[in-house]
Amino acid sequence: TAGTGEEQFRGPITAVISAGVIWIIDRILPLTPGSWSYLLDPLYLPAAVAGLIAYLLGRSRRSSFIGGVLAIIILDLAAWGENIYRGIGHNPIILGGAGIFDATLVAGVIAVMLAELIGEVRERLKRGSGES
Repeated sequence: TAGTGEEQFRGPITAVISAGVIWIIDRILPLTPGSWSYLLDPLYLPAAVAGLIAYLLGRSRRSSFIGGVLAIIILDLAAWGENIYRGIGHNPIILGGAGIFDATLVAGVIAVMLAELIGEVRERLKRGSGES
């Protein structure tokens, strides 16, 4: 249930794992739209991946949402830290700049919608076809 320690632990762990997977994907795939036959804008690909991973690991609407949203925020903070490490400048922390707010919102919505839709289907299949 939502109040258990496992549930409270699952959301942040999901976020860290999702952020790690997205960080690896960002290093492998090209960042320019139109290259490598992208079906999605490179800005929304991490959001879709975060939402999917957050659903798979979160298992509930709450953990999925927390995992998806925090994964994008962790990734934004990691990019800020990487810029400072590389000496690009002492930029202020701007969460949500350059479309990150959109990606954060999309990741949360995808995670919750997957949890809701697949969860409802699984519940109905468990109940059987006896109820209408």
